[in-house]
Amino acid sequence: MKNFILKNFHLIKENEQNSIISRVNEIVENFSLTYQEITLDINKRLKTSAGQIKYKINDEQYNKRVIISLSYNYYKEFGFTRILQTLNHELAHLVTLIKHNQGGHNKLFYHYCELLGGSTKYNTNEYIYSKKKWHYECLGCGVMFDMIIKIKNTKMNCSKCKNNITNFKIEKIKE
Repeated sequence: MKNFILKNFHLIKENEQNSIISRVNEIVENFSLTYQEITLDINKRLKTSAGQIKYKINDEQYNKRVIISLSYNYYKEFGFTRILQTLNHELAHLVTLIKHNQGGHNKLFYHYCELLGGSTKYNTNEYIYSKKKWHYECLGCGVMFDMIIKIKNTKMNCSKCKNNITNFKIEKIKE
């Protein structure tokens, strides 16, 4: 079993932590991947993607440092099964990087992604745009729009009739 640097793993359940670590170990061993350091991060700041991989390669010694980040917000929204598929997607990047020195979403990546059970069909737009929680309607002109956050700035005005935001009908969108 390889050692990893774990960041923010306290945010997920212990059995899920173990599943992630086991899966990374399995791929590292099955593909005989060599690296200096892998950091696994449950990242609260990832807002526009389900996961990402970052790597640093030192040409002198060819030391590989890799950070695999999984979005905590995506995990909360869609659950552990989808985050595991995201992990497999990022692991496909790891394999193509270390074994073939290739990055990106190319034919070889998609081969490994399918082989490892990684997600290729989910578009993170489903995640990004599913977050709208507040519905606004201007009582002056009837303009309507939805927002992720509740507007607290009382100096804002309607773009059409210049009615102040305090004269809007504001409702929480039911999930």
